[in-house]
Amino acid sequence: MTTDSIQPPPGRRTSMRDDQKRLTRERLVAASYDAFTRCGYSAATIRDITNAADVNRATFYLHFSGKPEIFLAAADHLLARSAFDHWKTLDTALITGTRRSIHNWLIDATQWWLDHAEFVSAWNEALAIESTLRNSQSAVYDRIGHSLTQYEASLPEGPERQRAVLLIEMLVLQLNSVITQYWQPDTSPSERAETLDLLADIWCMTLRITTASASAS
Repeated sequence: MTTDSIQPPPGRRTSMRDDQKRLTRERLVAASYDAFTRCGYSAATIRDITNAADVNRATFYLHFSGKPEIFLAAADHLLARSAFDHWKTLDTALITGTRRSIHNWLIDATQWWLDHAEFVSAWNEALAIESTLRNSQSAVYDRIGHSLTQYEASLPEGPERQRAVLLIEMLVLQLNSVITQYWQPDTSPSERAETLDLLADIWCMTLRITTASASAS
């Protein structure tokens, strides 16, 4: 599932009808992203989405089976726009393998989460409500793992490589939990900085970054 433009088979031109369907779908996805960001998952309605996209309800159901499916499309819209380039910088930080590189990535990652806090909150709400969406969370973290190409290539092939990538996915999940459940809007910058220092220590200990590397901060 992706919100990327539908690509025609080689040698075949898209029809005006195909283009219109693609544009309508893109409008619905963009409208749903705004609705979920503004209202949260539960409060956002299909009517909110169709009104914002300027389509009727029947048109909505030509593209999506319901709110869970369009929510996944909205999440993919966010990830395709910004998140997975961000995970590539994690790949670089892991290859560098110092506390400074990890700590700097955590600072950037935290800012990304804060910039998209309302939608991430809706995402967590959706996961709690819709059991059909829970597999999507695993898919997201699998995609994070697939972005770690340099780090994965640096590891010996076999079960240990898979375990190491899974470990990174779990550390990112922990980071998400800290930001969305532990921090509050009034959490001070100093408290956030202290938390990030602790998280950097946890990452370094878990990834067995040496004391010499860890001191390079």
